[in-house]
Amino acid sequence: MKFTGTILKLFPVEENEYNGDPTAKLDIILESKPNDNGYTDTFKVQMWKKGDHVKFLTENFKFQEGDAVKCEIGGKVNEWKEKWYGNLSIFKLELDDTVVQSAPAPMEAPVEAPPEGAEEDLPF
Repeated sequence: MKFTGTILKLFPVEENEYNGDPTAKLDIILESKPNDNGYTDTFKVQMWKKGDHVKFLTENFKFQEGDAVKCEIGGKVNEWKEKWYGNLSIFKLELDDTVVQSAPAPMEAPVEAPPEGAEEDLPF
């Protein structure tokens, strides 16, 4: 399934080992663009890497929270003891070049405190 939306949250990369090979897993919260009624869908997906590809998540991952992205997502379910477990995985992730990425807000100059004995006009 192709998806276009925004990265809401990136969780820390979980590194492990499977059959002697290094593995890494990254959980990502994605939000879709609003539909015709103004509603969005939000869901959690996983990106999982093994072996030499682990470096993509541990060293070369360039995406940030707030990035507009396009990706391909696949779902999988497994049954165990008559219960079903499922997850969504990302197979391809790229920046959405049709959306202008917002630049970080400029830092504001510090506000100076009023002089001693000055009356404050704030109601709180």
